[in-house]
Amino acid sequence: MMKRLSFLAGAIVIFLFTGLVISCRSSEALSSTPQEKVQKTYVVKDESSLPSFPVAMLYVIAREWEEIHDEHSDKYATEQAQEYREEVPRLEEYMERRLLQLCPEEAYVGCVEQIMLFAHHTVQSLGDKVIKLPKMQELRLLEENVNVQGKRQVVDTLGSGMDGWALLELGDDEQRLLHSMDSLASAKEFCTAQDFDSVQLNAFERENVLLAVLLWNGPRPFYRIILSKTRAEQMARHYYGAQTNNGKRGDAFKHIYVNTLLRSYVGRVMSYFVMDVLWEKVHKNAPCDYYMDIHNNRIGRVLQYHRFTDSKNDTIPSWQQWAVNVHDYIERKENAQFKEWNKETPTFIIEQNMKQVVKQKYVYWSE
Repeated sequence: MMKRLSFLAGAIVIFLFTGLVISCRSSEALSSTPQEKVQKTYVVKDESSLPSFPVAMLYVIAREWEEIHDEHSDKYATEQAQEYREEVPRLEEYMERRLLQLCPEEAYVGCVEQIMLFAHHTVQSLGDKVIKLPKMQELRLLEENVNVQGKRQVVDTLGSGMDGWALLELGDDEQRLLHSMDSLASAKEFCTAQDFDSVQLNAFERENVLLAVLLWNGPRPFYRIILSKTRAEQMARHYYGAQTNNGKRGDAFKHIYVNTLLRSYVGRVMSYFVMDVLWEKVHKNAPCDYYMDIHNNRIGRVLQYHRFTDSKNDTIPSWQQWAVNVHDYIERKENAQFKEWNKETPTFIIEQNMKQVVKQKYVYWSE
């Protein structure tokens, strides 16, 4: 177990060291942006103190950046695109410039760098688990195999081709939402804050630390992560109504299912990074929630992954069949392990209890 975690955590660090190096911005580069809210960059201790932004907006801004660098796009030859290429050529620079324009109440000069530093510091805090760093080539996610409707396929982490989108098996509403976001990004005119209200891009929530993944891997893997989270929330509500938090079985379903989706769409390393590091380690959970979530994450990502993705029903999208499989697993009493915990249960008691947990069975603590 520790060796596997060492590899996964090492994978994350080498990516961050090579892909998320932040350069200091000159004041001239941001001279045309609001200067009232300037904050000195430092590593914050709590994720809640970082600004969060609409996920749809983050995706559109990253896609805009691709468009202004694409000679065949409608945006490329515009005067504004030329200015952006000269003044804020890097994605993180462009991201901050546009956030200052679109979210002046939340964004401030240095906010993107602060988020990146926080993500970097979070990985470094893993300590001894990241002493040995594997080679960069070993960390590519392109070779990650997934099971889609009974067929072995390869995850395209860039997701730019038709096969990448086909892998997601988007429903009609999902396709309309994605088309709305891509249309905003590819239009000749640059979008405004009001544009996001007009197309009702509120299906997704807000994020802050996950911005590091967007700047690391680009908008398409980022979209896959958000889509996985959205689908998990929707299917959890479908099966369990409002009982999807606070240690209930619906909570267990949500974590198991989202990890199954994430491994299928972005690979095992990235799913570990997103769920166990960025969401579980960063967010402040009670010990009962943390240990339950970490255990159930591994159920969906590793221990029962192939069981859940065994999709032989061609009448529904494979990701819906995976939800059926996870739900069947949750509903079987022999797969459940109930723990008499609450929000006040001390960590040392929970850790002792976890030593007795059967790895193949899920954990929950509230009926």
